[in-house]
Amino acid sequence: MSRILLLVELKGGNDGLNTLIPYADPKYRELRPAIGVARERTVQLDEHVGLHEKLEPLMESWKAKDLAILQGVGYPYPNRSHFRSIEIWDTASASNQTLSEGWIAQAFQGTSLPKGAGVDSIVVDTNALPSTGPGLRTIVMQDAENFLRQAETMKDSSQLMPMPRTCCSAGSSISPPAWSRRACRWSPSRPRWAASTPMPTRSRCTSGCWPSWRRVSPRCAGT
Repeated sequence: MSRILLLVELKGGNDGLNTLIPYADPKYRELRPAIGVARERTVQLDEHVGLHEKLEPLMESWKAKDLAILQGVGYPYPNRSHFRSIEIWDTASASNQTLSEGWIAQAFQGTSLPKGAGVDSIVVDTNALPSTGPGLRTIVMQDAENFLRQAETMKDSSQLMPMPRTCCSAGSSISPPAWSRRACRWSPSRPRWAASTPMPTRSRCTSGCWPSWRRVSPRCAGT
């Protein structure tokens, strides 16, 4: 049976010091006299740190050694730009290095992927960079439930007609296997599929491509 890797990335302003709490450090109490979590409200992992009490359900996994926590993850000479920092995080690059492949795609380089599967990675988000790379076939969706509803509607519809080719806004015609092997995302602001990675065509598609199962006649997204 094939194994599935599930990665959940939490975004937002999480307070790390009140999530994994250094309750034994006197500096924690000194510098956080008002917002620091009291020791008796901490689920202790060891004699130095503990989890916030709301995370107590994780203790079962911790005791079974199914949970690991990495502290102080960073890199030398950190970039102060929010957007550049996200790019570094997503590609595991150095601060002076720019990579086009995500860290997940890099991790799976040289790995034998399941044969017969139509997709290797499914991203429920707008950011596919971590799993972007030539070795992974990635689907990106903002709303998984809406995606599944549309898929069921299209599967049951008698209006669907196979289209052997699609086109992109750069004006070059490409076959479905060429773009389907790259990550694409749906843009709600414009009714088109926008490629999140360069497409392997002689005339590089700079704006988007239509899926081969679109109900209407294919046309270039930029026209």
